[in-house]
Amino acid sequence: LCVSAQLQTPLKRFKLPSNLESSNLDIPPGKGRDFIISQPLEETGQHILRVEVAYHAFSFNAPNSIHGDSMNEQQSLMFGQQQKTLRKFYRFNVSSPLNIKALAVRGGGDASVFVSISATNTSKEGLTIYDCDFQPPFGLIAEKINDGLVGQEKGATNNLRKKAVDLYDGCGVLDSGSTRR
Repeated sequence: LCVSAQLQTPLKRFKLPSNLESSNLDIPPGKGRDFIISQPLEETGQHILRVEVAYHAFSFNAPNSIHGDSMNEQQSLMFGQQQKTLRKFYRFNVSSPLNIKALAVRGGGDASVFVSISATNTSKEGLTIYDCDFQPPFGLIAEKINDGLVGQEKGATNNLRKKAVDLYDGCGVLDSGSTRR
């Protein structure tokens, strides 16, 4: 049994790594094996997973003789096994659950730029943000402002909201349709 998998995204096609691609694994009749191949998906849109399984099927209807002679070992193997291939295609859609927008404002007299990022949950279910990281472009440095502040503050609408530092450092649940800045 040899298993190979290939993923086709909207922009590219690549083979998925598998330790079963060049192995000869025996599976007894009526038994099965489960395998997991993991690959991060970064593109949205329709994806196609192609799985190919090559296996040997044994035929017990081989003739007893060829041209009146008994079969040698090579001929016996030739009639006893047939290599077969099974291909399956799985189509699925990948969507982005977050709509992320950024706003940059230049600071006063220095060369500072303040960046505000809002994340809106566009999925139908709640999401848990378990890690936030801001990576500036090459040549720029990111610094946290008011690093010691914790808790909540009143916004322009007098509603309590989390401070940006809390979202940058912490975790939280983002309900369907809600936005955090």
